[in-house]
Formats: sequence, structure tokens, C-alpha cells
Amino acid sequence: FLLFNDEVKNVTIRNCNFILPYNTSQVAAIRRNSAVTQPCDSLFITNNYFTGGYYATYLYGTAANTCTNIFIDSNFIRNTYYYGFYNYYANASYKDNTVIRDSVLNTSNYYFYGIYAYYSKGDITGNRILQKETTTTRYTYGIYTYYHNSTGSTNNMIANNDIVLHPMGAYYGIYSSYSRCDIWFNSIHMISHNTG
Repeated sequence: FLLFNDEVKNVTIRNCNFILPYNTSQVAAIRRNSAVTQPCDSLFITNNYFTGGYYATYLYGTAANTCTNIFIDSNFIRNTYYYGFYNYYANASYKDNTVIRDSVLNTSNYYFYGIYAYYSKGDITGNRILQKETTTTRYTYGIYTYYHNSTGSTNNMIANNDIVLHPMGAYYGIYSSYSRCDIWFNSIHMISHNTG
């Protein structure tokens, strides 16, 4: 996998296959940790295939050192343990990605997040998120944003996403809290398997 422990500037990751073990050790195919103090700017993640791992991408900044100008486009993710895309203080735009969970290998895995954006900025458009594993997944979030673009002068867009969820418990197609976003033209289909 790729681990960024130094400055990231004008980096493109394209047409790669990332095949990781399915486990709980918080492994990510592409990872930037919070301890990195060098700038992170202009990162392009395009047309890659991810399977397994805890995350596909894990991009972690801080309030003082936010990652900027990240573009995540046309990637395919299948059966990560917990998150598809995860960003924290990382300003990323997500476009035309596919995130699928159709099986799990660990029966204690109760959560699924397709796209998780926390203290971040960027449009989230044209993505396809499908969760159809119904044995263990109890808490399902297609798109989760928290303080997303909360200090922006104009709204970000969460638009034209296609989300299909088959949860066993609590579920949210789009969960957006303290976020400044226009949420338009998304298709959300929920098929609950909750028997409780």
C-alpha cells in the first residue's frame, strides 16, 4: 500500500490495483497519517481498483494542516472492512466512484460507510454506493458528512449520487450534520432487513 509520511504535492495515482487482506487492523491502500506535518496538496486518485482493507483511502489532516485539492474520481471499491473513503481535515472532491459491499469475512463487523467526510470541503457527485450484505451490517451510511464545508462562502454539492442500502439496523442514505451543502438529485433506495 501507499503511505505518505512526507510532503504530498502534485501526486497522481492512476490505474492501480490494490488488493488488501480483509481485517480489522485499520490498513488502508492509500494512507496519510495525522502525525505528518508537511503540506498535502494536489493529490489525484483516479481509476483505481480497491478490494479488502479497513479503508480504501485514509486521508488525515489537522485544523492547522488541512489537506487541499484532492480529487478522487472513477475508482472502484469492493468489500472494505469499515470505510470506503475516509477523510478528516482533507478537502476532497469525490466524483463517479463506485463503493460496494456485498460480503463480509468477519461477523463482528457491524458498520459500513461508503464516503466519510469530516471537517472537510469538496463536492460529492455522481457516485454509486451499494451495500447488499445482510448478515452482519447493522449501521449503514451511504454518505456521511460532518462539518463539511461549514466555513465555506459558497455551498458544496452532494448531487446525482445513487445509493442502495440493505441494512439490518440503523441506516442513512445521506447523513449530513453541520454542513454547508446543496443536496440535489440523489437516488436513495433503502431495503430494510431489520427484524427487531
